[in-house]
Amino acid sequence: MSDATETERNNLLWKWQTSSPGTFALAVVVCLFLLTFLVITPVYDVNDDPAMALVASGYGTVDGPDEHLIYTNVLIGQVLKQLYQMNSDLPWYGGYLLTIHFISYWLLLYVLLLLDRTLFSLIYFVLFYLVAGIYFLTHLQFTSTAFLLGMSGLFLILTNLILDKRRESHSMLKWGGGLCLIISSLIRFPAVQLLLLASAPFLVVMAFRLFRQVKINSYLAPAFLTVVAVLGSAAYDHQYYQQDKDWQHYKNYSGAVAELVNYAQVPYTDQTKPLFDEIGWSNYDFWMLKSWFYLDPETYNLERIQKFKTRRTEFTLWKFPEVMNFRIVSAKSAFMNLTFLFCFIGAVIVVRQQNNNTWQRRTINGMLFWTVLLMLSFLIYLKLPERIYIPLVSFPFFVSIYFVACEITEHNEQGQSKRRLFRRWGIPVLFLLACCLFWNQKQWSEKIVGINYQFKQDLIQLQEEMPDKVFLAWAPFPIDCFLPLDTQVESRDLKYLWLTGRQSTPIFHRRQNEYQIKSPYQDLYETDRLLLISNPVSNRVLKGYLKQHYGVNVAFQEIYKGGNFRVYKVIHRQADPAQSALN
Repeated sequence: MSDATETERNNLLWKWQTSSPGTFALAVVVCLFLLTFLVITPVYDVNDDPAMALVASGYGTVDGPDEHLIYTNVLIGQVLKQLYQMNSDLPWYGGYLLTIHFISYWLLLYVLLLLDRTLFSLIYFVLFYLVAGIYFLTHLQFTSTAFLLGMSGLFLILTNLILDKRRESHSMLKWGGGLCLIISSLIRFPAVQLLLLASAPFLVVMAFRLFRQVKINSYLAPAFLTVVAVLGSAAYDHQYYQQDKDWQHYKNYSGAVAELVNYAQVPYTDQTKPLFDEIGWSNYDFWMLKSWFYLDPETYNLERIQKFKTRRTEFTLWKFPEVMNFRIVSAKSAFMNLTFLFCFIGAVIVVRQQNNNTWQRRTINGMLFWTVLLMLSFLIYLKLPERIYIPLVSFPFFVSIYFVACEITEHNEQGQSKRRLFRRWGIPVLFLLACCLFWNQKQWSEKIVGINYQFKQDLIQLQEEMPDKVFLAWAPFPIDCFLPLDTQVESRDLKYLWLTGRQSTPIFHRRQNEYQIKSPYQDLYETDRLLLISNPVSNRVLKGYLKQHYGVNVAFQEIYKGGNFRVYKVIHRQADPAQSALN
């Protein structure tokens, strides 16, 4: 190929990038997704999403597709319900999450190209995609998905402000940003709250620097409509559940239980035992509750749950070694996470291309400090899963890239020298590290794909060998190993009751009635029809619970061993007559 031909092609690419950044960004993201899917299979992060997919598809209900996704707005649930009713052979739920990711990355690259239509904007975006983007695709989760879309909406609005300052007209950006925030709130309303909390220092700085130079009158209407739509859709979702007494009861009960299961860090010790005795819970009871096994309505009634929530504040948790060990382990896991470290350090390195002591560098430093404070607050008062702290730290990382694209700073020889040095040595090193993270995520994806294959084979075999059995599935049941692009058809004819935060929903009760299960605990040891999916550790706790509350001594006979779970038959062992006489 001649130099002239190569130059001509480069010129054509440059013209395309500068004349139509939206189309160019779309083409780039299409290529990135195609290359990604050739190498990596998207996988879910936790079991919430495959559980919602089972409800939306109807494979986890007895009445067909259902809109009650619980954590996602019922408006999205209604759309998914209609799609599954039209064609249940397509993975609509996983497909919609992946589509949101695609749109988000397209918009993020688009705003970078609007501000700086050079090759380096593309390079920085690819760097962000290789680290944060690949992580989110291999840990697909509705909270991080909503955060990502809301983040793209925020930058659309901010870019509109910057372009207005430059006297460039892109009035539709703010409307698109508002729409992104609305859809983000539908996917996961708390994710928008998390985004606003994470971006607070950044928004304050940008407001101070831009709003004095930009007429905001044209932003009032989209801002007002966005707020109304976000709050209105949240109110509609709340009212939709409240109009049904069964769902209303579930919402009230599950909210209290979820807060206790997710966030209560009170250990069972000699110091806390009087509180548990007052509530009427043994160590077995509390362990079962923390493991999402709270089927007994009397043991785990709402009054006891709320009383425990109120009384637990009497304890100074940091004085308990168990609590401090848990917090230290969680903090070490978060702050030593490779993706977290890359985003954190990458934000510092990228923004250092700016001149010394610039407001951009001070802003990034402040945002990173704010991120650490938020993480510590979550760690102490709530909990700190990856689906929270990775989005938190990815935000300042993208802001540092955004600042470089904005170039709202003076160009002097020292600044140009720093940029040249970074682009010659810094970018290759960062890309090398990003490729290492990419490989790490690829290995994680391959591991889950292997588990997924074995899991689906086990489901098929269970239905073939035990078609009339009902399975009470506890935590070891790896529903989270369903993939986003799975149709989940392997679970369609499986009769099971899955113990998660949804076990008190009307959907769960309808399945229980459909299978003619009156008392799951008693049916476990009194009949051969109900089998248990569990593990040896959980079995020991269940054995103690049944002996305490039902006065029975049980044994667990393993009748099926799958690749990642075991099926047990619970056997009622009669007491030895001689031993009974002695007692």
